[in-house]
Amino acid sequence: MEFSITRGTLANVLTKVGKVLNAKSSIPILSGLFIEVKEDEINFIASDSETTVALRLLSSDPSVSIIHAGTTVIPKEAFNTILKLQGVIDFKFNASKNTISIVQKDDNFKLDFQTFVAEEYPPVTEIPQGSIPVKMKANRFKHLIDETIHCVSTSDSRPILQSINFVVSENMIHAEATDGHRLAKVIDTDFSCKLPEGKTIKLPVPAEVLKNISKALNLDEDIILLFSDNCFAAMNNNIIFTSSIFNGVYPDITRLIPNDFIANVTLNRNELLNTLNILSEVKEQGIVKMQFDDMFTTLIAEGSISKGKKEIAHKEIECETDLNIAFSADFLKQALLVLENTDVTINFKGAEAPFVLKENHNLFESVHLILPVRQY
Repeated sequence: MEFSITRGTLANVLTKVGKVLNAKSSIPILSGLFIEVKEDEINFIASDSETTVALRLLSSDPSVSIIHAGTTVIPKEAFNTILKLQGVIDFKFNASKNTISIVQKDDNFKLDFQTFVAEEYPPVTEIPQGSIPVKMKANRFKHLIDETIHCVSTSDSRPILQSINFVVSENMIHAEATDGHRLAKVIDTDFSCKLPEGKTIKLPVPAEVLKNISKALNLDEDIILLFSDNCFAAMNNNIIFTSSIFNGVYPDITRLIPNDFIANVTLNRNELLNTLNILSEVKEQGIVKMQFDDMFTTLIAEGSISKGKKEIAHKEIECETDLNIAFSADFLKQALLVLENTDVTINFKGAEAPFVLKENHNLFESVHLILPVRQY
């Protein structure tokens, strides 16, 4: 096996597969990057046994040159040294000694590394067969992830909540996530999928997998999603992610979102966000109280050694009853950060009921729900 590649292209490959490559695994060979050289392409594969990412470079790419076909698995630690080289880097694999020679032509620099036996690399997660493809713009898919991932649970007590649940029907795709204290749901209609009438796809995809995909996406290209009962795949340009998924059924969170409210207030999003950034530092647990009058929304935080208060003028308000609500400032901040409108409307059902933020655009809409904190 022999090929050459520019340092910049190699660095880009490692950036896209690095998260999976650097994941901890009990199988030593999975700490290496599997490289398969064919006559017309080079495939780079990283896997942690649950998730696999494969990146393909065609022989027509001017940054690579294929000399001889073959396979090898290079330990990830070797790339820390390899990337210190500049310009064009030659890889030459010696099958008899099971070593790879790295040569930098310009400086006549040569490095030799021991490699794993390629034939011992375990089978990787395969692309779901027979599933119906879902096609959408990569930036729209990234938007689904960005708007919901902050609500994913970090607790191991319910693994299913460590995922973002995707639901695909004939005319919409929506992503939803909850950690039991808040939830986010985003609906998008700008996609294509030829589902049989009445059929719906539901699949919870691990959030860590989606983080990796989001970082590796070429946002100028479309993404194709494939779902099966136990596997998920995403194909974007020259990269493919495949992953197993959590067992179990994602809870129906739609029923938790109220439809009728006793009050709503519209505020400038940046002013509210800046206020929460300051007040969240006052109270040890980051709890902030919100009160209303005819002209202002008042936010209050009281800590053991400090106290803060800020009045924000309403843009609009509808409130026929006294309302005093306490909540996590961090939860509301994270929701505000992913919203796009200049102003935000918060809908209230009561002092101890969840409050809701909604945003509607031409091709998508989002809902963010936050449970209040009980006051004593």
